[in-house]
Order: sequence, then C-alpha cells, then structure tokens
Amino acid sequence: MAKGVVAYWYAGYNDNNVVENCLDRSELPEGHLAVLNDFYIWTGTEWWVCHSSDWHYNKNWAHKYSYRTTWGFAPCGSGYYGTVSYGYAYSLVRGWLGGDVWSGYHWLPS
Repeated sequence: MAKGVVAYWYAGYNDNNVVENCLDRSELPEGHLAVLNDFYIWTGTEWWVCHSSDWHYNKNWAHKYSYRTTWGFAPCGSGYYGTVSYGYAYSLVRGWLGGDVWSGYHWLPS
C-alpha cells in the first residue's frame, strides 16, 4: 500500500476582487496569485508545524493558480497530519485578499 502526503494549494480571482469560487476568468499578471502550505503533526497535546512551504506565485497571467507537492513518506514520522493552506489574490484597489483553510487530519504511518 502506498503511503505519503500530498499538498495542494489553490488561489483564484474574480471580477469582485475577492477570492471566491473562481468561476470568472478575470486574469491577473505574474505574481498576483500566491499560495503557501503548513504541514502539521499532532504531538499528543498540540498541532506542531513540521514543515512549511515557501510562497509560490503565478508565473504567467492567470485567473487561478495551484501548486502540488507529494512525499512518498510521512515527513515527520508516523502520526496524525493536517495542513493549513493559504491562498491569496492581489487587488490593486484592496491589496491581498484571501485566507486559509484547515484540511482536517488523518493518520500516516512512517
């Protein structure tokens, strides 16, 4: 059985200058969509950040941007893992808009 961690980040933009459902095709220039992911492991008493990605930005005009990382192993040993993913779009009027989402958690063997 294959085991590992997959991280998937997503940022999008629409005409209301809000990160929402990204159904609109309004495009933003390079560097205006940003994504980052924090990997957490449960220590038994708290969630600890065992790995944090760098920020990743769109490299071309785009209305959405995603970035994926896959490990073939549990990066911090066996345990319960969860992720917090951050996605932002830059509006010239309102600055960076977006937020984060918690993935929930699941067990990964080492």
